[in-house]
Amino acid sequence: MKYKRFSTEDKIRILRQVDQGRSAVELCAEHNLSQVSFYRWKKKFGQMDVNEAKRLKELERENPYARSFHPREKLSFIPTP
Repeated sequence: MKYKRFSTEDKIRILRQVDQGRSAVELCAEHNLSQVSFYRWKKKFGQMDVNEAKRLKELERENPYARSFHPREKLSFIPTP
């Protein structure tokens, strides 16, 4: 069975279909998706729209170095690329 990865935009579109009145179980069956994955997406993306998700992805891509630090460590220098 081939594993399908959904884009962030696809995930948000699926979540918005529930807001329009469709059941989560029905959507999971239609998109061949587990309910666990659906509720994980709901927790992560919540009421986010597509533009906000794109901005979040862009920020995560911009700053991989800062994310690698432990929260208690202080940033003493900024590396140059």
